[in-house]
Amino acid sequence: MTTSSSLVHANLALSSKGARDPRRPGARRRQRRFRRLLASPSGAKLVFAIADRVLRPVDARTAAAELAMIAAGPLEGFSATDRALLRVAGVAGRLAPFPS
Repeated sequence: MTTSSSLVHANLALSSKGARDPRRPGARRRQRRFRRLLASPSGAKLVFAIADRVLRPVDARTAAAELAMIAAGPLEGFSATDRALLRVAGVAGRLAPFPS
């Protein structure tokens, strides 16, 4: 059984591998941001909540509703810009028309 701790370590290993790749501009910066996000328990929970509740649903309305709920809560670990963008996406998901 895979624990969330082992998933975090696997993701950090992958991100550090990418950070050493000189062909990827900004990789080190992205790695630092990801590490900061996962450093707090609430940040790690937030990442897994987005993955589980927003990216998995096959129904766009369900995914939008979940994103709105997540974005309305505390967004510790995200930069001010990322928090604002997540909140805008949460509101836009409620207002945007969905395909029938």
